[in-house]
Amino acid sequence: MSLPTPSFAKFACLTALLAIASPALAADEPPKPQPFQHRVFGLFSPDREADLKQTAERIAAVNMNVKLIAVDYAKGMATFEYDPKKEFPGAKPEQVIERLNNLLRDNSNSTFSLQPELKLPREKLQKLELAVVGLDCKACSFAAYQTVMRLEGVEQCEVLFRETRVTAWVDASKIDKAKIEMALKEKGLKIRMPEEAKK
Repeated sequence: MSLPTPSFAKFACLTALLAIASPALAADEPPKPQPFQHRVFGLFSPDREADLKQTAERIAAVNMNVKLIAVDYAKGMATFEYDPKKEFPGAKPEQVIERLNNLLRDNSNSTFSLQPELKLPREKLQKLELAVVGLDCKACSFAAYQTVMRLEGVEQCEVLFRETRVTAWVDASKIDKAKIEMALKEKGLKIRMPEEAKK
């Protein structure tokens, strides 16, 4: 049996050392933040994007490695970049969501929070539009938004007080327009009929 040549022996030894050292070297690499997409409660009008960005800046001032990198208003989604192990050490996946949710709530006076994923694909949701009377500011729009979002079957909602319009995307098997109208009326809003809305 022939012995390996010195050059081959050195190569084999180096390969073995690298195989042993590689996990240790990888462990020494600093953790890298990753992007995570979350549904956000509170994105009820386009100007709320700016509010979410301000909230994210307040979070980043304390948790410097939690950053908001994108907002998809149409889908009510936001992409945050962070390293769960570094920012929320020892937390299980569901606890990471809970802690990020707490950061959002604490830094927005509870006007933003995280939502579960859609129960139905968006293309299977029915879009319902209601013309309303009584929306005259962002605060009352948020109250109307909360009212509609609490209804079972409502997955997403938009409230535009300048256009006096509430739009909801719903699971039509669980809720209809009449139930949304009733909930808004109980909050003191008046629903305009289609002929009134055109005036």
